[in-house]
Amino acid sequence: MTETSKKRSNPSYLLNINLELDKCAKCGACRTVCPIYEELKLEKISARGKIALTQAVLSNNLDLTNGYQDAIDNCLQCLACTESCGSGVQLNRIIVAARAEMLQKKGLSLFKRLILRGLLPSKNLMDWFVKGSSLGQIFLFKKLPKSSGLRKRFPLPFLAKDQYVPKLVFTPFLKRVKSKTSRPSHSQVVFFTGCLINYVYPSIGESVIRVLEAIGKTVIFPQEQVCCGTPAKSQGDMTSVKRLAKINIEQLSKFEGMIITACASGGLMLKHGYSELFETKDPYHEKALNISSRTRDVSEYIVEKNGIAHLSKLKKSDPSQIITYHDPCHLCRGQQVEEQPRQLLKGLFGDQYVEMEQANRCCGSGGTYGLTHPEVSQSILQGKVEEIEKTSANLVITGCPGCMIQLKDGIQKSKTSQSVKHTMEVISQNLKV
Repeated sequence: MTETSKKRSNPSYLLNINLELDKCAKCGACRTVCPIYEELKLEKISARGKIALTQAVLSNNLDLTNGYQDAIDNCLQCLACTESCGSGVQLNRIIVAARAEMLQKKGLSLFKRLILRGLLPSKNLMDWFVKGSSLGQIFLFKKLPKSSGLRKRFPLPFLAKDQYVPKLVFTPFLKRVKSKTSRPSHSQVVFFTGCLINYVYPSIGESVIRVLEAIGKTVIFPQEQVCCGTPAKSQGDMTSVKRLAKINIEQLSKFEGMIITACASGGLMLKHGYSELFETKDPYHEKALNISSRTRDVSEYIVEKNGIAHLSKLKKSDPSQIITYHDPCHLCRGQQVEEQPRQLLKGLFGDQYVEMEQANRCCGSGGTYGLTHPEVSQSILQGKVEEIEKTSANLVITGCPGCMIQLKDGIQKSKTSQSVKHTMEVISQNLKV
C-alpha cells in the first residue's frame, strides 16, 4: 500500500463510486462526444481514461498525484459522455468523488475557503461583497456599450485582454423585488434565482416574473435563498455543498407551489443534486426529494401549463431578427429539457427560428473551466461561434446565464454582430403587457 493510500480518510469518497467505475466497458464511445478530447486527443482526459486512472488509485497502483488531479480537473461536466454511454456510467459522480478525495488530501486554499465557506452561505456577506465588487469594477474596467460588458484598464490575472466581463449589479435582483403576499393557491410559484440572475443579470429575473404573470401566476421570492452549491460541488467541497443545500431546502420548503428556475445548473442541483447528498435516513433526504419533485425549468413549466397559447395572444408582431438556440448542457442533458424551449420559440416566433447544427454541443464554459483551462475553452467556444454564424441568426438564445457569458465572450472576440439573450428575455420583450 502506498503512503498516500495509508493517509487516505476512511470511508473514501472514491470507494463510494466503486460500482460506477465497474460499469465501464472500456469501449471508448465517450471519446467521440467529449469536447475536450476532440481538442487534445489525450486518452487520460477522456471519460475512459479518467476511469482507468481512478481504478488505479483505488487499486493502490497510483497515488493521488498532481498528474491525477490535472486529469480529473480537465472536465467540463457537460454530461455528453454520460448521455452516450451504453453502460450508463455516471462520470459526473466519479469526477465529484475524485475531486472530493483530492480535497481531503490537500485541503482548500484560503481563497476558496473564504468564497465557498465564508461568502456563499451568507446572504448578507455575499450581497455586500458583490456591492463592493461592483464599485471596484469602476476602477478596474472601462465601461463599453451595454451588450459588450466591460474591458480591463490594467492587466489582471486569469483574464485575457479582450475577455468579456459582465457588469455586477450594485443592487441584487432579490433586493429589487419583494414577494407578493398571498394565500397559497394553484397560481403561486416559487422562484429560485441562482447567483448570476441575482448579481449579474437581473433582467432575466424581471423577464421571468413578467412572463409568468402573463400566464396568470403569482411569483414568490424566498429572500434568504443562497447559492445552489454548484461551484462548491465542482471543487469537491461536499461540506459546503451540504451546508448550502440545507439553507435552500429550508427556505424553499416554507412556500407551497412549484419551484421555478431559469439557470441550468441551479435547476439541476435542485432536481437531482440535493437528494443525492443525504442518506435516506437523514430528514433532509425526504425534504430534498420534495424540492426535486416541485422543481421545473421555466420553459418546461410554461409548456407543461399550456402557456404558449396564453403568450401567443399577448405577443407583439414577430421580431425582425432571425433567432437560434443553444442548449445548455445542464438543461438538455442534466434535466432533459430540450424540446420545451424550442416549442416556446417556434410557437411564438415561427419561421424566425432557425435550428443550429450541434446546438447541444458544449460552449466550453464549464463554470470556472474557462479560467483554469482558457486555451481549450476558447477553442471549443470558437467551434460554437462558427455554428452560430452558419445559421445567419442575429440573436442567440439560451436558457443559462453562464452560457450567456461564454457566448458573449466568443461573439465579441470573433467580431460578429449577434446578440445573446435568455429565452425569457426574448419572450418578455415581445409581450404587449
